[in-house]
Amino acid sequence: MDEHISFLKTSCRLCGNQVKGKSDVADKQSFKLELWLRFQINVDVDNDEIHPSVICPACKRVLYRIRGATDPASVSTSKQPFLWRRHDQDCYCLRKITKVGRPSKKKAKTTCIAIVEGSDTESGEEIETEHEMDSCQQFRNLMKNIKLMDKELALVCAENLSEQFHFIFLDRENMDAGIKNLTVGDRMLITLAIFNSEKENVKSDIASCSQTYKHLPALLQVTPHGWVQAWNSVLTCAIKSLCHENAKPFERAVATDQLYSLVSPSFVSPLLFATNLLACSVTRSKLVLNINGKLHPAGGHSTVRNWLNNLTMTVPEFPTGDLLTAIDNDQVLIKKWTVRKDNHAQISVLTSVCVAQISPYGTLQLQPSLAPRNWSKRIKVAKENAEERTKVIEACSPSETDKNVIRHENKLLIHEILKELLKEQTKTPGGWKDDVDLRVEEIEAKEGR
Repeated sequence: MDEHISFLKTSCRLCGNQVKGKSDVADKQSFKLELWLRFQINVDVDNDEIHPSVICPACKRVLYRIRGATDPASVSTSKQPFLWRRHDQDCYCLRKITKVGRPSKKKAKTTCIAIVEGSDTESGEEIETEHEMDSCQQFRNLMKNIKLMDKELALVCAENLSEQFHFIFLDRENMDAGIKNLTVGDRMLITLAIFNSEKENVKSDIASCSQTYKHLPALLQVTPHGWVQAWNSVLTCAIKSLCHENAKPFERAVATDQLYSLVSPSFVSPLLFATNLLACSVTRSKLVLNINGKLHPAGGHSTVRNWLNNLTMTVPEFPTGDLLTAIDNDQVLIKKWTVRKDNHAQISVLTSVCVAQISPYGTLQLQPSLAPRNWSKRIKVAKENAEERTKVIEACSPSETDKNVIRHENKLLIHEILKELLKEQTKTPGGWKDDVDLRVEEIEAKEGR
């Protein structure tokens, strides 16, 4: 049972993977709500003898993405909850992992009989047995004396072993000096082995956050500092050690995303995608977006356009009855900072349509005679028919109440205009003058006119 409890302490509650040796694990209680909303896992009813208490780094990033989503149930992920059960004979903790690679050299249980050429005696067997026994005794003595060594003697032994068997020994307390003493080839081999071992972890990170840029709430919550902390700790540590002390978190995040894009060329970084959105709003250039997408994992023009199209709100259903429609066209002119002959400027026209419902049961818009295409016909009929002319005049003429409202609004408008004019006037002995007249007189006085 103790072995089962130890196994649970080094396992992830969500996916079941081992977290031994990983420092950036999280407590499952900190993601209690996300585990329930997305995976229907209630950690309040967990049993300490059945369920682990920690979350691995990969699952932690998925849960952070679920926390930032407006609809947690719609977040896409390949993670599936691991089915935990009570300890029994077929428990996962009892399954031995077969090691892959070169097998270790083990001493044979039976003693090899040396056949001496030209002799029928068993002296060869006796000599080999005595030699093996001496070797085993010397090895036991050596292992006992290791504990009696001081650090200097241990370093000398390590150097001899490295020269004899081409081992690489590094002192944890003096790691920098040990690495500097290595050859360039050894340092390259160590670096290659470290990053090859981290490639699968990087791919797992990319798979867990590849859709972050598509969701606006999650994109708004991304910060350079938090983004770097969520990434692979080995890569971020390497970038941090290479960066200048004044390097900003955004610069470190960009460097990390660049490395991630080398592992997966289709990866789109939320931070760099946001910079491409800014470039799109300023330049409106397809070429600029594609260039930026080629140089950085920011997505190209098609990625930005698809993102913008998905932001479009659902068009409401056109209301019934009588409607009042207003249309407004706004021209958006892109500034050109250079003035030259035959210079072209791009102009966009933004049309806004406002529809107000007057009566949900009205039928005026269903009458063909009131359609705009029939207005000219109605005017022609009104010119020929006095009765129809009277109807048109009455329909177009305001009532007494409307006339009073119009007069009142006109008075208010005229009063506001007069107030603005009076603010520009200055009283002088010769009468009222505005600021423009006074400034002209001052300029003429200075010029001696």
